[in-house]
Amino acid sequence: MTCEHCRPLKIVPEITSPEQLSQTLRGIREAIASGVLAIDQDASRQKTPFPWTGQATPQPPSLNQHLYCTFCGQRFRLWAETSSGTQGYFTREDDSP
Repeated sequence: MTCEHCRPLKIVPEITSPEQLSQTLRGIREAIASGVLAIDQDASRQKTPFPWTGQATPQPPSLNQHLYCTFCGQRFRLWAETSSGTQGYFTREDDSP
């Protein structure tokens, strides 16, 4: 169940490089800034500031975030190992591995 606002988000079933992780985080950051996505604080295991918030903090070794479209409620999940940047995914929750 996607809408015109979240349908254009680039789904990444497998993150395989630091560059791809950076591009994925940039897309999520832009979607949050524009109000399309929001972080589901209750479902997310990550309770520290995130790389897309603009807060200067050490990056955690992994990201495990649940997000949702503020327009239609479609849920998304980001999981990534940030130490190497070579493992992870950004998917719709119904598509998550």
